[in-house]
Amino acid sequence: MSISNAPNLGAALDALADAAAALRFDLAGPTQPADRALRDRTVQVVRRYLMPRLVSGDAPVTVAVVGPTGGGKSTLVNSLAGAVISPAGVLRPTTGRPVVWRHRDSPQLPDLEDLSVDTRLDDHPLLRGLTVVDTPDIDSQVSGHRRIAEAVVDRADLAMFVTTPQRYADAAPWEMLERLRRRGMALMVVLNRMSRRTQAVRSDLARLLDRAGVVPLGGIVEIQEQRLQGDERLLPRPSLRRLASLLEGVARDRREFVDAAFAATLEEVVAGGRRLLAALEQHQATSEELVSIVAKVHEAHLEDLVLDLEGADLVRPEAVGHGTSVQMGSASDVGAVRWSEELVRAVAARLAAARRATEAAWSRHPGGDELVPVPGVGTAEVRRAVDVWLDDLADVADRSRRWTRSSVERSAFAALTEPGGTDRRGRSARARLVAVVGELFERQRDGIVAVALARRDPPARTVALRQAVSVVEERRRAGSV
Repeated sequence: MSISNAPNLGAALDALADAAAALRFDLAGPTQPADRALRDRTVQVVRRYLMPRLVSGDAPVTVAVVGPTGGGKSTLVNSLAGAVISPAGVLRPTTGRPVVWRHRDSPQLPDLEDLSVDTRLDDHPLLRGLTVVDTPDIDSQVSGHRRIAEAVVDRADLAMFVTTPQRYADAAPWEMLERLRRRGMALMVVLNRMSRRTQAVRSDLARLLDRAGVVPLGGIVEIQEQRLQGDERLLPRPSLRRLASLLEGVARDRREFVDAAFAATLEEVVAGGRRLLAALEQHQATSEELVSIVAKVHEAHLEDLVLDLEGADLVRPEAVGHGTSVQMGSASDVGAVRWSEELVRAVAARLAAARRATEAAWSRHPGGDELVPVPGVGTAEVRRAVDVWLDDLADVADRSRRWTRSSVERSAFAALTEPGGTDRRGRSARARLVAVVGELFERQRDGIVAVALARRDPPARTVALRQAVSVVEERRRAGSV
């Protein structure tokens, strides 16, 4: 896809980056770190590479020089320049932040302002078509160096991977090579510090690259181990002939390389958007599973409590056997206080049991363990609900000729102590108490559900991302025709 064929792509990319950046992935789980990393990388590649390239398609090709510790990246850049551009030395790692080597008349691409780069301006003829960025070691022990190297690669048009016979098979470099392969950008491979004893390494590296699906531009470039020259400690010019020739070809055909890198990156971003949508669906499913757990646990505990109410087994007989006076919904003597408090404790205990069962189930579920402890309905709320129940019975007594205030007491006791077929007033009081208790369970259930829903990205974010990915894909296809 040529950048010149994508004049309407900028707004669509901007919308995609905004939609991806809005995703939180706050629901914990085994994929959360990877999902957040994909989100961040998608936003960074769009805003730091694709959008700047849309407005500066004619800018030089950005070449990111990457590799393991001691691979000789800085020495190689300095030797190409014929001067010290990036400090090199025996201390590792030497390059602590990106060093940008570019022509003094060229714009600085990609956008590297957030990486605190060192810029070296030069009139070297190679730089009329190239900007070279020397990166920190990708296997550095210094925190953040690998992240910086990856950030530069994500903003480059081409990568130059520099390694040695001693480091070519290390794990960290191959993780970077896989990142480059997924990006689909052109890749140069330099096997540095070769000798007669290490000639077999080239064949092994070629085999590993082929197995990984990596096709180096111009094949593997070998540079022999040799004495560095001058105070600058540079490689002899003849040893760089093949590498310089490849770079000159890239500079000459820079628009071809930029368009190819842009198209491959755009395809990767669209694919990343689809993966983000799949991740959102998984998070949605996890959230629904957690909500379902809450509903099932509370439904089961509420059913048990209602059965105890129906069987008059909710409070202890000795608690309701003393004092029988209820006045406008509040107990007026010691015995009445005892049975009403017993009712409060019994209901609160069932609510607490449902909350603990939810926490136990969530703790065993991916995505739920970080959400415990969960909120619950406390004893004070239960006491207020019981008071409301008694007040309601008293209000009915005031409004009904058949009910008297003294019948409130009998109705409340019947609801608690007479199983099965009580009189009409007892059944009515029990039904009202079941409704009150049901509301308490619903309140606790909804409070716990809100904890899970608060960690889920709202559906509107999924809709926005899906629409943005669709528009970018549509305009990408249109620009490829």
